[in-house]
Amino acid sequence: MWNESLKKLVETVAFKLGVNPSLLTAELDGLLCMEKGGYIERKNDDEDVMGSLLIQLPSKFSGGELTIYNPAAEDDDQDEEESFKFTLGAGEEAAYSCHFACRFSDCEYEMAKLRSGSRVLLRYSLHYKQVGAKVMPTAGVVNESRTLLEESLYGLPPADRMVVLPLVKEYDGLTLVNSGVKALSRSHRKKAEALLAAGADWELLIVNAKLVHSCSYGGHSDDTSIIEVFDESGSLVTEEMSWLTETIDFSSIEHDDGMLLAFDHDDLCVSNWGACKSRSGAYASKQTYMATFLLSYDPAFEMELKCLGGCEEVAEVCKKIVVTRDYELL
Repeated sequence: MWNESLKKLVETVAFKLGVNPSLLTAELDGLLCMEKGGYIERKNDDEDVMGSLLIQLPSKFSGGELTIYNPAAEDDDQDEEESFKFTLGAGEEAAYSCHFACRFSDCEYEMAKLRSGSRVLLRYSLHYKQVGAKVMPTAGVVNESRTLLEESLYGLPPADRMVVLPLVKEYDGLTLVNSGVKALSRSHRKKAEALLAAGADWELLIVNAKLVHSCSYGGHSDDTSIIEVFDESGSLVTEEMSWLTETIDFSSIEHDDGMLLAFDHDDLCVSNWGACKSRSGAYASKQTYMATFLLSYDPAFEMELKCLGGCEEVAEVCKKIVVTRDYELL
């Protein structure tokens, strides 16, 4: 049972760190017991491995915050280096469940003093199977690979700070609810984690949509609608995100003939929506497609995105323009 759970956790760790799950393994190399007043000074004790994984067993304590430093973000023009802090459930939460944290070998870490109680942690070394001449993944290497995507997202103008990524298949809502990105296949989850990593302040949503493609002698047309919207954890947020219905144009994503629905030279339907779910008629036909999309957007520019959809929030945008005199919003 523990081995199966550990295997799933290592896969999650791989997605979080941005590496190939099939090449990552974990080996137990230590048991750490900390009492009140215990702490770990800033250090880095990994040399020949990709990194380490800490699994905190159910413990009751306060304090003891874990801080991990990112060496890849160091900049001579910055006064403070980038760091990430984890409470690991300090308080009542840690007493009833396990918590984990992972890091690359080039990231130093430290633990603050425990103010009360005690904690027990298992320490695993993370080993990565190197294929060919590829270098061992580090925070620096992975950070460089994300830079282009990060720059692309944050370089978008306010009205375009939204990315819609087709998954070419449909995930059932019952599968997504309360699971979110964890319900996605390995390849799709990689894409979701890449968007989460590149757009640190962006919102990630999973959208189930429907397309009805009609063909007749007079031409063809598309009718698209959003069925369900889930946040990354799997909570249903369709009602709160109703403004997306008018904002997203599924037929206008860049491609020579339309990325999501196109025609080849023989006028045959080519679709990134996956397989056709139903078809009716012969000459005047209707083809129905159902598919799931990843949607990432910058909430700091939500008002501008709502304005694009012509929703009732337009009045709110207009009011903001008048109050702030920020005519760029127009």
